[in-house]
Amino acid sequence: MRAAVLDEVEILLAEQPLLTKTEIDGGLKFIGKYKICNQFENEIFEDYFLLEIFIPNGFPEDIPTAKNTDGKIRANNYKGHVYANGQLCLEVDTAIAAFLQGNPSFLAFLTKYLDTYLCGFLFYRKHKYLPFGEHKHGVPGLLDYYCELFETTDIKVAYSLLACLFRENLKGHIQCPCQSGKRYRDCHKEKINELKASSLYERYKDDFESIIAELDKR
Repeated sequence: MRAAVLDEVEILLAEQPLLTKTEIDGGLKFIGKYKICNQFENEIFEDYFLLEIFIPNGFPEDIPTAKNTDGKIRANNYKGHVYANGQLCLEVDTAIAAFLQGNPSFLAFLTKYLDTYLCGFLFYRKHKYLPFGEHKHGVPGLLDYYCELFETTDIKVAYSLLACLFRENLKGHIQCPCQSGKRYRDCHKEKINELKASSLYERYKDDFESIIAELDKR
């Protein structure tokens, strides 16, 4: 594990003294009470959560996970934003990976994803609606992510543009799949080439295969 991450681990343990670090196969696990104190819309949301936080040795290429272990957060009391094994559905994995690509900080991951998620849970428990909007799960969530990535609200357009990543010899003079009426080379070609060259290419490919598999079931 990188030295910078280990330095952040010491900061985390100082800030969260009720967590215990354990070395396990594949990475580091933190077990215990995790405190948040966040302000949102002029309210303070503060509480402790019993969690297991895992940092894989391959971080930041491999993303961390967090589980709730005391049953405080359940699928039936937080709009399904937790898996059956207690793992928290923080965000689409590819979105997290893209964030970590530009900001490979474990503490930044906790602030952006875990603290926001827990604050959102406390807000929802009090007000009965989600403060940050509905995040879909599975393939619908992936399609939402690619809509944002390609700056479209049309999931069919997002799917078509994602498919371009895996097509060979796509001619620049064809009409762009985004249906803008422009030629591909004058529209999304540069963006598609950028994604093809990205270190996240294999994630994009896995996402596309998941989308294809889900569509084949319908």
